[in-house]
Amino acid sequence: MSWIDVALIAMIAGAVIVLITSPAARVWATTRHLARLCFQASGVIAVSWFLVTLAKNAAAPIELPPAFSAPVPSAAMVARSILGPAIPSLLLILVGLALGTGGGLLLAFLLTLQRHRLLSALAILASLVWVVPTFLLAIFMQQVQAQIYGVTGIPTGGGYALITPLSVFWAALVLAIRPGIYVFRQARAVLDIEELADHVRAARARGLSWARVSRRYIFRPGAASISVAWLNSVRLMIGALPLVEFFFAYPGLGQKLLFAIGVHYPTQVVRFDANVAIASVVALAGLILLIEAGIRLLQQNLDPRLREVRVGR
Repeated sequence: MSWIDVALIAMIAGAVIVLITSPAARVWATTRHLARLCFQASGVIAVSWFLVTLAKNAAAPIELPPAFSAPVPSAAMVARSILGPAIPSLLLILVGLALGTGGGLLLAFLLTLQRHRLLSALAILASLVWVVPTFLLAIFMQQVQAQIYGVTGIPTGGGYALITPLSVFWAALVLAIRPGIYVFRQARAVLDIEELADHVRAARARGLSWARVSRRYIFRPGAASISVAWLNSVRLMIGALPLVEFFFAYPGLGQKLLFAIGVHYPTQVVRFDANVAIASVVALAGLILLIEAGIRLLQQNLDPRLREVRVGR
């Protein structure tokens, strides 16, 4: 079975879900997310196959078979090759979410609860750091490690190509900076709009405490919109994952992807592996699609206006 066959199967599965469940409004309210997931997965697989095939043609056009699509020699072998690196990458993403998006949301909520000068200064600093590219942040963090080692003699990098608490921390910190700033900026914009709403002024006129007003009349109505910003920050984080893992020699799925398309360190010799490259892209994209489907379901619970089912739109 080739990758094009897998893309067609995913597309057919999505079409079947639409045909069977769309007449029932209540069922379609949930299954439409599964149908969208199937169509998105089909597109990701097809586009990944096309781009990787183009890259392979450019790298070694003589070695390519004349067939329309390169078959997958062993699905189990490809799955095993990406399953091992996927676990460290998932750990890195979880730590990055805690450091980045968690910190960004916390700072946005704290600024709404209390206008403190220190928090406002951090907000201004975040706006300045936002314009710095991820690879420059990675270089800066490596220089910080070198300076700490030069002053104290303590190795803070965590080891080369090793999964240690320090290596996870530094890589996750770089991975989390820009997504954390992004979700902070977006959350602040949403909360500022909610703060000007009529129901907030009415609640304050009734003499309710600002903490209660913030929790009930600002945070809750803005939660659905903030979840969209959080989802976009996750996309930004996963998109930067290969770069960060390559800079820090972190043995994850992003590094595996770069090795599979021929990007390597000067002391290495790697072979272009189209199947591993496509599987790595599909795994990273699949993680985003699953999170997106979960966020859409969560939004229906956070915002009552989204619970209304509109079949055929």
